[in-house]
Amino acid sequence: MVVVSFSMGNTINECKTDIYFGNGVWNELDDAEENRKKLEDDIIVPKIIKNDPILLAKYGKVKLAYNWGQGTLLDVLETYYQLRESGQLDDIGFYTAIAALTVKMPQITLSALVTQKLMEPFTKDWEQGNVDEM
Repeated sequence: MVVVSFSMGNTINECKTDIYFGNGVWNELDDAEENRKKLEDDIIVPKIIKNDPILLAKYGKVKLAYNWGQGTLLDVLETYYQLRESGQLDDIGFYTAIAALTVKMPQITLSALVTQKLMEPFTKDWEQGNVDEM
């Protein structure tokens, strides 16, 4: 008879809730981490938890959910896809969204508009793959 014993070195405390900071479009990893730290130091700890033992027991860590870039045009199309899927934007609002996202990059606005319809099936599949990988 063989007896096998397993020990979990890292246990998950299901009673605690972790808080995640999600970066915006075109944030570098270092900037995103700095913003995560600011969220924790400037808002979560002093304004929400406030050394309250009940809240300290309830909340875990403030973590970073980093959304990496795939190049400017794909990032713009991904943002459009996310806004459309969440019901925040329809096809009529696409130009406005592209203009807002590319205000400092007018050279890609027309390119994004031209490729939007061509890329939509790819963008949808690519976005789901991106979510699955994250």
